[in-house]
Amino acid sequence: MRQVLLSSDSGGKARVPIVAAESGVKTLGLFGRYKTKVSKGGEDNEVLAVPGQYGKVMGIHITRGHSQARDGWMSGEFLILNADGETTLHLRDFNVPFLPHPSPSGDYLVAGPGPSGPGGVPRFYDVNGIRNQWARGDSKEHWPESHRVGEIVFSHDGSRVAIEAVKGDSYRSIVYDSRGVKQWELPVRGAVMFSPSSSELALVAETRLYFFGSDGRELRAFDIPGIGPWSLGRYSKDGKQLVLTTNTNKLILVEVQSGKTLWESLPSKAPSVESLGVGVRLRLAGLDASSGLEKIAVAGVSFRSATFDAGGGQTGTRKEHLRSHVFLYDHAGMLLDELSLPTNSFLFHGPNIASIGVSGDGKELFVPTTTEILTYSVADQPR
Repeated sequence: MRQVLLSSDSGGKARVPIVAAESGVKTLGLFGRYKTKVSKGGEDNEVLAVPGQYGKVMGIHITRGHSQARDGWMSGEFLILNADGETTLHLRDFNVPFLPHPSPSGDYLVAGPGPSGPGGVPRFYDVNGIRNQWARGDSKEHWPESHRVGEIVFSHDGSRVAIEAVKGDSYRSIVYDSRGVKQWELPVRGAVMFSPSSSELALVAETRLYFFGSDGRELRAFDIPGIGPWSLGRYSKDGKQLVLTTNTNKLILVEVQSGKTLWESLPSKAPSVESLGVGVRLRLAGLDASSGLEKIAVAGVSFRSATFDAGGGQTGTRKEHLRSHVFLYDHAGMLLDELSLPTNSFLFHGPNIASIGVSGDGKELFVPTTTEILTYSVADQPR
């Protein structure tokens, strides 16, 4: 287990610490953020490292002196680094809502107010500013009115991006091209996954697994018990198989063309979850895998319902996050190892997805926590 700090030259300015894997950002297929502070130009600056999907890029958001403008907008600069640590995009005057997501192509990013903020449209940024000019004016034809930005999922080459629009119990999955031009949408809540070739998109809605072509045409669909809109998934490198989580904390491996379930793992369990007492539950919240699905890592959070004083003699109920857990499987669904993070160390979360990463060769596991990124060597046999 080790923490590694790399550095990147920010356009000839002061060097900024960046958290990454020892072998480079190309091994970090993560969602989520790492936060640290750095002194630059006499100011204390906050640095948010935003690992990109599929481990191809790393986004770095530097805020100036903790400056925060109205409506939650942050003032600073943003960089995207490729797998070799080279800067592919540098926005020196970057004023944007929270949650910037770098495209795997490295030449643009998508940002939005986030699912917990007021309604707002997604914005596509490149070196020339906002790409989707409709974000500046009347956006009704491109984005549903008063909806917030939920999950953002890119295709592997960045040519497409699926953005979840959220308003109360209303959910839509909208697919755009890299310029922010709307391609098609589905009025359902679902987990979206792009195939490695970016020619196909899988979507889990209720207990049904849908496959769509790049033009939005439905190719096939299968009923698979146990899956749902909270399922997490990842294609194999050849695009022939898909690993999914279920609502009973299992992993299943599905054949893409037939919908056949090739195997089903046992439910993820951890002694530390059971030791936390009666009423404690585990929710799987993150998934990543090596390119051929030889190693599959799943992140989970244990929680229990807790009551609180809501004022006026009223009480409310909320989920109390207790511990973070990581489970490691092999390609046959056998549990190789598991770990529980210390009580004061938690996994990072996007809107719904916890950060977790497996190197492309399956030899290392990356666990970003609230204080550091932990890296582990992966064993080939159960411990």
